[in-house]
Amino acid sequence: MIDTITHTLIAGALTAFAIMIIAWIVCVRIHNAAWVDVVWAYSIGVLSLGYFLILGMPIGPQLLGFVLIAIWSLRLGTHLLIRIATEPEDGRYQEIKKQWGGERSPKLFGFFMIQAAAAFFFSIPPLLAMHSAKSAWSANDWIAVVIAIIAISGETLADRQLRRFKANPKNQGKVCKSGLWRYSRHPNYFFEWIFWLAFPSITWGSSAFFPALAAPLIMLFLILKMTGIPPTEAQAIRKRGESYRQYQRETSAFFPWFPKSETTTQS
Repeated sequence: MIDTITHTLIAGALTAFAIMIIAWIVCVRIHNAAWVDVVWAYSIGVLSLGYFLILGMPIGPQLLGFVLIAIWSLRLGTHLLIRIATEPEDGRYQEIKKQWGGERSPKLFGFFMIQAAAAFFFSIPPLLAMHSAKSAWSANDWIAVVIAIIAISGETLADRQLRRFKANPKNQGKVCKSGLWRYSRHPNYFFEWIFWLAFPSITWGSSAFFPALAAPLIMLFLILKMTGIPPTEAQAIRKRGESYRQYQRETSAFFPWFPKSETTTQS
């Protein structure tokens, strides 16, 4: 079985890089690098489907890892597809292309390859969950289901609230501070991170637990320090200036918490 897992991982890695090379070629031709986000979300689901088929389409608790990641991939990928297809290229990618010398630059190609590596990495927890699951349902499996429901529902609600806010012409140039966005500047990222805690729950008590735990830890680092909050907030400040800086002073960056009052932030 170890050989099967090894071969499965090799196939997954090659597939992830092939998908992103094609995505880079297409994005260069259509002059919109933001589509890499859509490809990234869907590719994790595609890789997991491949693992599921290679493992012989297991049923019972072994099915849980695939079902959770399939729902996550379809929801996030479709949300991003609709947004990117109906809006101009995301300002973050416009800025990246400006700094890196255009969409054909080696740096941008390297960025796509990093996305391929990330997609492959985040496809491993579902594989571990499918491979290590017990023959009978356990409390850990149901805890994982609850975690996934809370995470996907919360992220969907946050995305819907932001979309509704942006759709109102009266809110043009303003900062969304309603709903979940009152308690966190990035509730969508917070619930995204919560989702990945489902896989350590499924693999609890097995040798796959610590490898599965790496996913939420790495995701937290990426959100807080790399590709999540820093570039998103830099773009928000460029667009909204002092109003967003005030939002930063009042509202928790990631973990939801009650906002500070304006008098507190000024003291």
